[in-house]
Amino acid sequence: MQIYKCDLKGCDSDAIPEKLYFELKAKVQAIINKLIAKGFEEKEIKIYFDDTQRLISFDYYPDEIDALFYYLNLTNEEFPSNYVRKPFEKNGWIGNRLRWTYKKSDEEILQSIDQLCQQYDKKNQEPEGEGSTIKLKLPKNDNNYRNYDERNKNILDSLKSLFKGEVRGCFIGEIHHHQYPKRFLIEHLKELKEIGIDTLFIEFLYYDAHQALLDEYFKGTKDALPATLESFLNYKDSITNCKKYKYGDIVVAAKKAGIRVVGLDCYDSLLSFGEFFSRVEKNARIKTFNIHAYNIIKKESKGRYAAFMGLDHSYINGHTAYPQLKSVAELCSNSCSVHLSDDNVSVASLGLFKFNGYPLFANEENVKFERSNQCFGATMVSVL
Repeated sequence: MQIYKCDLKGCDSDAIPEKLYFELKAKVQAIINKLIAKGFEEKEIKIYFDDTQRLISFDYYPDEIDALFYYLNLTNEEFPSNYVRKPFEKNGWIGNRLRWTYKKSDEEILQSIDQLCQQYDKKNQEPEGEGSTIKLKLPKNDNNYRNYDERNKNILDSLKSLFKGEVRGCFIGEIHHHQYPKRFLIEHLKELKEIGIDTLFIEFLYYDAHQALLDEYFKGTKDALPATLESFLNYKDSITNCKKYKYGDIVVAAKKAGIRVVGLDCYDSLLSFGEFFSRVEKNARIKTFNIHAYNIIKKESKGRYAAFMGLDHSYINGHTAYPQLKSVAELCSNSCSVHLSDDNVSVASLGLFKFNGYPLFANEENVKFERSNQCFGATMVSVL
């Protein structure tokens, strides 16, 4: 029997009550028709009906299901909202006659998270090299477009200089709702390609769920994203409050520049920060993502690469709220790291931490590139 990621079942038994099942089947079929009308190819819609067992299966992670329904902007009449399992709801969702089930039990998810944390702890104990510092002079942050262009040029020139040496990877860290980091990538991926970067790793995309579709897209002739990827990244834009410059735009720009995109995330890692946050160790999301991303980069980077992720995963040399935990950038040898933001920001003002003095963000024109075990890093680059 095929095992799908999520099933919509009955509450008292696996079978949905007969009358309700056929009502739901008609509604879900209408959803499939809407997806096709929005550009989905029928072969990429992973929704299945089992009339014998009276259940409806979705071969998507729960947040992918939410992404599809959000993309269609479904009304309560088209599919009742109380039938939809939100991705991080504690203990799942159970209605009067229906329940969503995820293929992994709580125990299996917790075991997976624990195994990733153990892998991370082992890797994190490896010794670091000595540190050194280089300074990059940036123009003053103001509304002058000439200074904006000059700032971008200086960043690119610094990366070119670093890649002339032993550097193989560039980590670009962001605060997820900020626009400039995405804008910088969209506008300058062609220059990164000229430096020799041929792969772009991205945090939010799932390696297991999205990589085959990404590879098919990059081999094809169409510029437009496949609808499955567009809907999922559109959902990520929404929950991270992205506006003009978006994650999907980065993937499209990467294809135009001839840079392959590879997903870094995994769903169990995301659950360690969401539904299972109170049941795992405090830094489980940092550990699980960092080691999973390290493993993917080690597997998929054949030459020079860039990696785009939240700053909590890309800091360097102690500039972090997690001084005992190595970032992905610090786990990967021969890499550099630069953190970009929309403006001068303090972590305290973001409400992320309860203490002041977090040293990642620069409030001066000189930005330091720091080296640790052949890794280079920069404090926050503040821009328009």
